[in-house]
Amino acid sequence: MDNFSEIEDLINKKVKEAINSINLAKGKYNNSEAKNILNNILSGVKNGVELASQKIENAKLEEIKKRNKIIKKEEISLYIAKKPTGKILGTFLTVLGILGICFTSISFIFFLIIFSFSKVNLISVIIVFGIFLIINILITINGTSKLDRIKRFKKYVRCLENKGYCRIDKLSGVINKKEKFVVKDLNKMMELDMFKKGHIDEEKTYFILSDEIYNDYVNMQESYKKRKEENIEKEEDTKESKHNDTIKRGEEYISQIQAYNNYIKDENMYLKLTKLEEILREIFKNIKENPENISYVRKTIEHYLPMTIKLISSYIELSEQSIQGENIKNAKKEIEESIDLINKAFENLLNDLFEEVAMDISTDISALKTLFTQDGLTEEEFKK
Repeated sequence: MDNFSEIEDLINKKVKEAINSINLAKGKYNNSEAKNILNNILSGVKNGVELASQKIENAKLEEIKKRNKIIKKEEISLYIAKKPTGKILGTFLTVLGILGICFTSISFIFFLIIFSFSKVNLISVIIVFGIFLIINILITINGTSKLDRIKRFKKYVRCLENKGYCRIDKLSGVINKKEKFVVKDLNKMMELDMFKKGHIDEEKTYFILSDEIYNDYVNMQESYKKRKEENIEKEEDTKESKHNDTIKRGEEYISQIQAYNNYIKDENMYLKLTKLEEILREIFKNIKENPENISYVRKTIEHYLPMTIKLISSYIELSEQSIQGENIKNAKKEIEESIDLINKAFENLLNDLFEEVAMDISTDISALKTLFTQDGLTEEEFKK
């Protein structure tokens, strides 16, 4: 059982890692073709999750089988009715109904011939015989429905032999009915004690023949849910920890830029770095308020800011040289131009972070204008 749990957790972990990687990649591509490719991959992975979930369910029941708790064929009579309810009554009602239909029909024809030349009200005769005919038809339907239930019961039993459980969708295929019908049918059979200790799981996925197997299944489900909840909590803690680490590293870089800026003597460069600080503070303020945007700044933290710090450090080192030769001046100029480029790039990043907010605002304004127009409250309506 421990090995099964480890395999299950490993499958879930690997699939989730794949989904997270694809979601991260989606944020990095702008062209529609790349996004379509990633969406197709993501869809495939999610389908894989559903398939894996089904296999996990089957594996749980296979685990019960390994414990030798599956019902043997010779023991199945302990859990099903030897003489299922409705067989005798169904046969009796079907025969009675058919005989009644025949008798009523023949009697109607006979009376119709006899009284056709008399003054008897034929409409009354037709109504009376019609009522008897309907009653007999209903009796026949009731009887055949009970016999049909017996036939379905026998088909269910054949599916349950040697296992003691079966998927609802499989039973649905066997009798060629919808799954909702099967669930209702099984519940009715359990009420009639045709399945003495039958159970349907909460998800209405499996029909289980005995208390023992059902209890094992429920325990496994609870164990699985508990592990799943624990994994979710761990993931949330990990995400929160990574989020906090990202914010902390970003703030450390900002403090470092601020500290370096105190050594800058060139006013133009000083203003550029001050602007960079302000942009970065706004970016990380947004990340604090919107943790879902963390993927947008991960590359900023891991690559761009370390390179920026290195450039500023080099600029200070060059500025401290007593002799400012042509090479030093050119290098400092290139760094200054690079800072302009960096500021522009971070401005674009900040703008992208507010893209969704801007779209929401635009949508709200459009909706508001539409409502005002409908109520005749716009300026154009007043002019009319």
